Amino acid sequence: MMKPLFILGAAGFAAARYTGLTHEADTVANEPSVVEMLSTKAPFDGPKVIPVNASTFDWWYFDVVSEDASQSLTVNFYSAPHSALGFGAELDSINYVHVSGVFPNGTMFNSAVVAEDSYVRTVGDGSSGSWVGSGFSWSGSEDLLKYRIKAKDTGSGFSGSMSLRSVAPAHYPCGPPIKGQSEEVVPGVGWANSMPDSEGKVEFKIGDDSLTSILTLRLRVQNWGSRPFPESVGSWYWGHARLGEYSIVWFNTLDTEATEYVSAYVSKAVEVLTRQCSGLKIRPYGDNSTYPPVVSTGSPTGYHLEIDLPVEGKLLVNVTNGALVTTLGNPYQRFIGPVTGTLAGQALPAGSGLWEQFKLKESW
Repeated sequence: MMKPLFILGAAGFAAARYTGLTHEADTVANEPSVVEMLSTKAPFDGPKVIPVNASTFDWWYFDVVSEDASQSLTVNFYSAPHSALGFGAELDSINYVHVSGVFPNGTMFNSAVVAEDSYVRTVGDGSSGSWVGSGFSWSGSEDLLKYRIKAKDTGSGFSGSMSLRSVAPAHYPCGPPIKGQSEEVVPGVGWANSMPDSEGKVEFKIGDDSLTSILTLRLRVQNWGSRPFPESVGSWYWGHARLGEYSIVWFNTLDTEATEYVSAYVSKAVEVLTRQCSGLKIRPYGDNSTYPPVVSTGSPTGYHLEIDLPVEGKLLVNVTNGALVTTLGNPYQRFIGPVTGTLAGQALPAGSGLWEQFKLKESW
């Protein structure tokens, strides 16, 4: 494995720009992983687990959703063994790209494209990645404002590009992208959101079908873990949405002992209104609204969110499950759908979003 390289700019330490290259082979490392769970001066979007062994994982996630919540595309770059994730297919490599989503006619697509080695290069706070042999790569600007995902058909049937331009500042679960912030959304699982909301263009071919110009919200996040995922998570609700000018990202997680952890982010026209690990309540409503859920609990009608904004007041949001875009059976589902809400009692323009749920416990 290549060690990260740190190079100082001409102006010296005060204007240091970190540049590094990290390589992960296709098999797990037989050594302890160094896992970051407290933010440092290292690149915001750089690898957080070095190297990946049998009980750790790291992944980079990109998604887009259409304004009418009729179609979506998710591209997820994994360096993660099945022994650490506990979900998905068992593959010959820890490096793979998972591509999923739904066409406007409701047809889902879901495929894992195996890679050989993976390389992640950082410049400034941004990153670029190449999953060798998969045809998939991404490139990001050093200021986290732009990302581009490219796919070259190597026999997988996927080709095209996804271009993203940020409209909402980056954040950690509880605060801004600065040194000394906790990166855990639940003990054992880290999370960093470099692009909570964005705009751009999609031109993606999937077999004989295409997704073109999905002009609405897009999100870019990173997840990683210091131990197997099922040892950290009993259930979680995560998602993001746009309501008028408001960009919203949420997390509600229960650990295996039913201790609850939350994270809420709201911005308006590039101004951050909150990024906090309190003042958030998420509960399912309608069908199958048992909380906390267990593996056998079906998908609810949707979710109700209450977010306490420090200045603006209470933000109430309803997200309604529309199209199912990815599933791993009972333990996991991802949906897109319509979103409605009010702020301090005033109705907001309706929007759309994407959200997911994990249910990993047989009982509580």
